[in-house]
Amino acid sequence: ETPERRDIVLLQARSLWEMNRWKDSLSLYETIVNPPVEELLERKIQEQRLTVDQSPTNNPWWEVITFREGTPLTISQVIMSPQQAADFSESGQIVNSVAAQDYALYRWQDRFNKELSVRRFVMRREYYHAANKLEIYIKEFGSNDFLLYDLAGLYSKLERLNDEATLYRKIAAQNANFPGLSEAVQRNNLKRRPTIFLAYIMQYDDGWDGYMGVRQNIFQGGGKYYKTTNQEWNFNIARINYQSTQNAQNLLGWRTILTYDAKLSQSLGLSLAGGVEKLQSVYDDTPLWSGAFTGKIADEMRAVFSAKQDVVADTIASLKRNIKRRDYKIELMFDLFPRILLGGYYDLIGYSDSNWTHNYTFWASYIFWPEPTLLKISYNYDFYDSHEGQNPGVPIDDGFAPNDHPYWSPVNYWITHFSFYFKHQLSNDTLARGVPSYYAIEYSFGYDSEDNDLHEFKASLNFEIAKNYILSASYGFMNLDVYKHEEALVSLMYRF
Repeated sequence: ETPERRDIVLLQARSLWEMNRWKDSLSLYETIVNPPVEELLERKIQEQRLTVDQSPTNNPWWEVITFREGTPLTISQVIMSPQQAADFSESGQIVNSVAAQDYALYRWQDRFNKELSVRRFVMRREYYHAANKLEIYIKEFGSNDFLLYDLAGLYSKLERLNDEATLYRKIAAQNANFPGLSEAVQRNNLKRRPTIFLAYIMQYDDGWDGYMGVRQNIFQGGGKYYKTTNQEWNFNIARINYQSTQNAQNLLGWRTILTYDAKLSQSLGLSLAGGVEKLQSVYDDTPLWSGAFTGKIADEMRAVFSAKQDVVADTIASLKRNIKRRDYKIELMFDLFPRILLGGYYDLIGYSDSNWTHNYTFWASYIFWPEPTLLKISYNYDFYDSHEGQNPGVPIDDGFAPNDHPYWSPVNYWITHFSFYFKHQLSNDTLARGVPSYYAIEYSFGYDSEDNDLHEFKASLNFEIAKNYILSASYGFMNLDVYKHEEALVSLMYRF
């Protein structure tokens, strides 16, 4: 491979990558990026005793408001810039002659380095950053069958199935015989086929002096249908048995929800849902609805604006009184570094009995080991403040006073905890173009503002037991001294 045919080296490096010979591929990329052109330019500038002004031209906004000096430019950033090329002074022309000798190498190294950084993100299993980098790279240098195929694999890993399908169509239009394309399309089509599922869910909540006290046994069924690559419909129907943990009271109900999800653009998504929960004929029906906009504000920032109405199922009394809650939420997530995630939200919860709660949440995660053996630690802080707390008095038939709020409504309350999460992916499927099988375990510990100790354990598994069947199961338990929560799920999904 001669320097004049760096395009051939790039093609060979991409081919080795698709063959899963990742280390050999990276070695080829490194033959072009080493030695860096920056070192060559610096030596030539010194030999000719030239001076180059490396002062930053534009400071980022955070450096302006913190009165920090900007980061100096590199020599290559200065002498390879259009501004330098337009410098017709005697010294400027000498610098331009130096730049001209290595301009081609500078451009090739820029391309190789950017593609190499994407490959390294993938090898570290940092798929979100890899996809972001590759999207920017394709916009800058143009689409290519290899790069589009790699990006489609990353979308598959991130469960962006519709975006994955769109890229496969682009590749097929350019090169229908691209290696592996036919199998990848079939697998993507299978994952986007109409699906149906059956599930059993148990949820148990008891504590807070009786203001949480319901066990739910839920038998649920439903299905999913992709109308187009950017539109998805979901329908769920559930039979729910609400049982009091304090006495023999119970309620039976039906719950149906229809959900529509659409991707309006590359940076904006829409979700709408509507349905009804119908309890035994003596009690009122509850309309259910939700709506959410999801947007990518910047490459490392996501925002979700949502509103939702649902039943309050903390106690049998809250169900019998047909108390509804409406959540108005603003949620932000920052993916600032490859291994660090930050996020939080503000949720205004309005209750139909003229009460409301402010809920603030902040969380941060650090990834120790990336997939396929993911290990991360997380910190979470929640703050709740309700307009009115509990108003106990002489109870009526449902067990609560007429002016009491028969649900948990804490005042000036916070809870914090640390979590350790481990996920082991059992499949060797590169970039999860199939459906990976995995199991996950999570343990959390913490405390709250009332000095109660928190301990929580969760476990889950997901197996593709046949081409068309996926089995999922999970169990979770939490103990907070004054409150206990337990949940379990078993589901079987079939894809047509």
